[in-house]
Amino acid sequence: MGENVKLSQPLTLRRSRMPAWSEIVDPAGWVVIAVLAVLVLAAYWPELRRLSGVWLHDSDWTHGWLIPVIGLYIVHLNRDRLARVPVRPSLLGVPVMLFAVAMYLSGIQMLFGYPRSLSMLPMLLGMVMLMGGWRLALACWFPIFLLLFAIPLPHLIYFELTFPLRRMVTLLSTGALNLLPDVQATAQATVIDYIYGSTAGTLNVEEACSGMRLMMAFLAMGAIMAYLMREKPVWHRLTLLGLCVPIAIFCNFIRVTITSVLHVYGHRSLAEGGAHTVLGLGMMVVALGLFYVANWGLSSLVTEADPEEDEPEGVQA
Repeated sequence: MGENVKLSQPLTLRRSRMPAWSEIVDPAGWVVIAVLAVLVLAAYWPELRRLSGVWLHDSDWTHGWLIPVIGLYIVHLNRDRLARVPVRPSLLGVPVMLFAVAMYLSGIQMLFGYPRSLSMLPMLLGMVMLMGGWRLALACWFPIFLLLFAIPLPHLIYFELTFPLRRMVTLLSTGALNLLPDVQATAQATVIDYIYGSTAGTLNVEEACSGMRLMMAFLAMGAIMAYLMREKPVWHRLTLLGLCVPIAIFCNFIRVTITSVLHVYGHRSLAEGGAHTVLGLGMMVVALGLFYVANWGLSSLVTEADPEEDEPEGVQA
């Protein structure tokens, strides 16, 4: 007869805990990190001041203030996952940082601000890799990548990228104006010529409304939503990201049409200044609503099967 063995204490499983930074990096290492951070901040201080000036005075890039805040919030959301990433400082971050320095110096030589601002992204990635290893850098890639949407594109490049879209918005708004009583409108490039009764006028879409200037804000919004919906399939998230362009076109079509109607009917004060800025912010709300509807529609296309329904019935004896 075997004897029954009783455990005096319940058996528990302990989860292995990843070491914290304070347990890995010695005080001298923290000094090196602090010195490196101060040097990088000092090197990029002129660019940070320039960017803050653009975000403050250019209404088309006011969303730039929110991008770093959202990036830090995403890091906060992933704090548990980041805590499980093994911290192994890697010298692979050095060539990445040297590449950023080369970008910065090339921008100085060409008197071209965009490469200098853009070099902050590989610089941050290299610093994370140097201090925490490539695994930690891979886990932090999206908050760093998100900063791309806060860096204003050069005017010439942005104009070439958005001109076809502004042209499309102009044609759509011209068609909407022709639906109004006693209004005749024609489109030429991004200019709308209209006749209302005995009054004739011209609307420059680029002057009356910033056209597709909110495109970067819409793309940032779509990228953030696609990243946060990690429980969704890849095709679902990529579709949401791809909808950024048509949603931006639709929102700017509404914005240009409302602005044009106000001009045609003599309410120009409501189409300029603060009222125009409020209208632009309203389009962001409309874009969020459209993203929500699109997400709901895509989620309705695929329904998860009930596990109880999939189980075969037991065989009765």
